[in-house]
Amino acid sequence: MSQQGTIKRYSLIIKKVEEDFYPNFKQLTEYLHEKGFEVSGRTIQRDIEQLDAEFGLKISYSRQHNGYFIAEEDKIQLEPFMKFMDVFHTAEVLRNSLANSRETLDCIAFDTAERMQGIEYLQPLLQALREKRPVSFNYKTFFEGPPRRHSVHPYLLKEYQNRWYLVACYENAQKLYVFGLDRIAELKISDEQFVPDPKIDPRRKFRDIIGITTETGKMEKVVLSFTPQQGNYVKALPLHHSQKPICDNDKELQVELYLVPNFELEQKILMHGELVKVLKPAWLARNIKKSLQQALEQYT
Repeated sequence: MSQQGTIKRYSLIIKKVEEDFYPNFKQLTEYLHEKGFEVSGRTIQRDIEQLDAEFGLKISYSRQHNGYFIAEEDKIQLEPFMKFMDVFHTAEVLRNSLANSRETLDCIAFDTAERMQGIEYLQPLLQALREKRPVSFNYKTFFEGPPRRHSVHPYLLKEYQNRWYLVACYENAQKLYVFGLDRIAELKISDEQFVPDPKIDPRRKFRDIIGITTETGKMEKVVLSFTPQQGNYVKALPLHHSQKPICDNDKELQVELYLVPNFELEQKILMHGELVKVLKPAWLARNIKKSLQQALEQYT
């Protein structure tokens, strides 16, 4: 079967396990048959094993419930997998459309922002990540002088707002640093290998924040109040995976987030302008108020 079919099968297995209460092997098989996949039990078992091996997404079996489930501690891998599936499906739709008609590009409008910079480093960095090899490169920040040479251990590639970032740490250090691929030059992959520190878990750290600014603060509850109309957009496109509504009526939508507040959170709030109000915590409300006052002063 094609790679596209295999990926689609993976997605269906995840969907069935997530939506049903401990589906058993027979139910998984019947579900795939309903979706047009006449596969053997051995194939399904291999798919479950490959999801763990290829994506780190572990599907466990409960003898007590006689069915499959994804443990809470393993769900941290579910979000990036589903994001991958969205990208994969979009690419397949566009590829098939282009194959059928050269006029497809006339029917599509992409973001007019500048093309992504540094994506030529994605493949070598992925190789370095898989093979646990240190990398070195020249890097220029937006606030320092000439580029500096960095030698780091890569731990993760992260995408945020149509940009890719390398998450890494220096040898014998546990603090994570984020490098934009658009500012990397003269990348070199070492022939040696390193042993990843098991105490470093970048996925979990990024799960607790918005964006790429890895703050050292504590987890907090953030309560925001949106106008009803703006609330519809926030419900359709949540600010963070922890978002949950606590009040939704014809006067406002209140949502609660549980995360580590950082620069990107404040930027997200400021993007909504007068259509949002920070209710908690008080210090965040003061920060937003100060930013709005400083913005107003530029027009007075």
